Amino acid sequence: MPALQVRDFPPEVYEELKACADEEHRSISQQALVAIEDFLARRKREKEVQAVVDAGIPPIPRPWEPGYREWCRSRAAAEARLERRREVFERIDEREPFSVPDGFPSVVDIVREMRDER
Repeated sequence: MPALQVRDFPPEVYEELKACADEEHRSISQQALVAIEDFLARRKREKEVQAVVDAGIPPIPRPWEPGYREWCRSRAAAEARLERRREVFERIDEREPFSVPDGFPSVVDIVREMRDER
């Protein structure tokens, strides 16, 4: 696996990275990798959005904006929703599997406890 060495790393950035790593229960190397991956994913999404804008495809209206209902009923809207779902599922598939620790309460127990508190 490739290695990365960063020279002249600013101490204040290092301390902030270290604090984030502690909060997330990661090593500094793991946190740096997560930060870089997040940055690159955001950059990729921004480029994709810009490509859509450059292609002249109108943006998706927000629910409170005029034309939202008409957009929702259109074929393009259905296709856009499907594409967004595919992207979301792809991002989910890229994540590492989550393992529940031993002794963690079941979902049923959690819901039951919440209902009992009411």
